[in-house]
Amino acid sequence: MYAEGSADGVKEWVSSVNRLRYKDYQLAVRPAPIALENGTAANRHMPVGLFEVGTVKEFGAIMQQRAVWSWWRKGMGYVSEDD
Repeated sequence: MYAEGSADGVKEWVSSVNRLRYKDYQLAVRPAPIALENGTAANRHMPVGLFEVGTVKEFGAIMQQRAVWSWWRKGMGYVSEDD
């Protein structure tokens, strides 16, 4: 899952998901202010809402569109912090 919003909104979402007690739930990356990649404009227009994807590859493509692909790859352990 990925959440983007105000600091309070993201904290509330993470707390709600944590309370669901999913069997394999783990917080891969702690909530933090977004750092956009490649000089992406802060006023980017991205769809909002709840979306489901079928594959990790599809999810990765969405993270790339949102300009947080490198952050996501580090959080998932696909690359080291040094990369």
